[in-house]
Amino acid sequence: MPTDVQALVEHLPLHTNHALFIDTNLTWLPQEWWDALLSQPARVHVTARVLRELVPFLQRNPGHPLQLALEHKSPAIVLRADPDDAVGSKAFQYYANLLGRRRHLLAAAVQRFEADHGREPTREELVALKMKLQSFAGERTLRLNTKPASPNHTDEALAFFAVHHAVTTGQPTKIFSGDLDVEEQFYSMLRLLTAHYFGLILGRQYAADFTSFRPRPLPAALVAKYDHMFEPSNATMMDLGGKGIHDFIPKQTTFVPVSCSTIGKEYTSEITYGAETTMADVFRTKAATLGLSTDRLGGRNVHPWMVPDDFQVPGSNGALIAFDKSIAFPDTGMRLAHLDIAMTMWPGDPHARIAPPAEPLPPWATATR
Repeated sequence: MPTDVQALVEHLPLHTNHALFIDTNLTWLPQEWWDALLSQPARVHVTARVLRELVPFLQRNPGHPLQLALEHKSPAIVLRADPDDAVGSKAFQYYANLLGRRRHLLAAAVQRFEADHGREPTREELVALKMKLQSFAGERTLRLNTKPASPNHTDEALAFFAVHHAVTTGQPTKIFSGDLDVEEQFYSMLRLLTAHYFGLILGRQYAADFTSFRPRPLPAALVAKYDHMFEPSNATMMDLGGKGIHDFIPKQTTFVPVSCSTIGKEYTSEITYGAETTMADVFRTKAATLGLSTDRLGGRNVHPWMVPDDFQVPGSNGALIAFDKSIAFPDTGMRLAHLDIAMTMWPGDPHARIAPPAEPLPPWATATR
């Protein structure tokens, strides 16, 4: 929608119970917006990585509202360092690394070209590689690959921090940014977390009563076709029967909205995800297993998405249980599954547009999930 700064100022009082994470590129907004933003205590979250990138601007603009708020230690601001607890730090490393890999698709394509041709691509050939990436993954991913990446991985960290805060505290959370790249990484973070949450749920259900899922072992020769993704031994397909993955979500959970509002000088967009506090179990499980979505299957992982077509029975609804092929980080031992890397690179589903209801919602519908 067209950016209306006055409407943005008037919108902020509706976020009194929110955690608001800010990005580096909002400094152009007027004093009125900053006054409204900083009017509530402990509401404005500033990550250490965002602050590091803001320092040069704030030094040049000592009278900026944010600079004054930081200097006078405004009660509105919560400074957020990188997580240093065992669970948070490992989960952060896992997801920030995955998201960061999305910035290197073009570089990888150039490396393959150089290996195949023994030379660098010409300008025309580089344009063709860019257009191929755009066709595969869209304009947003191409932009991620053609702009200089922050050495601080600020965008990836911001997306992780906001989502992690929402599901671990149950507090409604929103990112304010002026950069569509943040929105893109926010969407991808949620897509990964959703897949891992479904894997966590299905792993628990399968371990509790595996016979009801009619497990079907896969021939090692068939799995070996994907030897860059999975170990060929002990791979199994679980059958969800007539149910969909959503049917297995726990009934007792707390809904929490997490959003990313992208404020440009001409246009503003917003994407909102309905998270659940039980998703925090994904972070704990990732840390405990060094990267798996489940701790119930003796080291095997559960993959409800991107299962190879020839593993499926036509018309069935199933998920894969298998030992992952993965890469390890030497400092923490966390392992990135090759399938997770592929899912991070894959463009995935388009953003869904939800039309507003034709009639006003009743009070009970706006108070809870």
